[in-house]
Amino acid sequence: MKSETIKKVILIILIVGIFILILVETNKSKKGFQMSEYAEYSSKYKGEPNQIEYIKVDDFGMAQKYLSDFVSVCLMDTKEAYSLIDTYYKSQKFKNYNEFEKELNHLMSKVFLEAKVEGYKIKNSNGYKLYYIKDAADNTFVFKEKGIMNYSVYLDMNTLDL
Repeated sequence: MKSETIKKVILIILIVGIFILILVETNKSKKGFQMSEYAEYSSKYKGEPNQIEYIKVDDFGMAQKYLSDFVSVCLMDTKEAYSLIDTYYKSQKFKNYNEFEKELNHLMSKVFLEAKVEGYKIKNSNGYKLYYIKDAADNTFVFKEKGIMNYSVYLDMNTLDL
């Protein structure tokens, strides 16, 4: 009986000791905590809540955004990329999704995946903005912008007159 009581007391002392050790270590780690630069920046923000900040994007920036967005979609989800192809162009160029996949496989290269705009031209036509973009792989794409980030894609300029 006496030995069991001693074991219980030692066990309780060990549990209390571990608990105290955990508390001490937790306090040490809190004292060494440093706020990240982002957190410091956001805590210094004094603007109004729900304030709109306008960002001016130039034509080259939009051309680069459209090309990189399309390349990313081609890489991640070819069916989504197929849905971005202009409907009329799709009906003239591809008989079905498999033909689009073949064309996409033909386009795929390391240079294509870099999505780098080498040249671009913009034309306003019938309420649309057309971005003619030549990439680093010497591919030509036309993005028919209906609204910001609302576009359809032509994979060449030879199939249709724009």
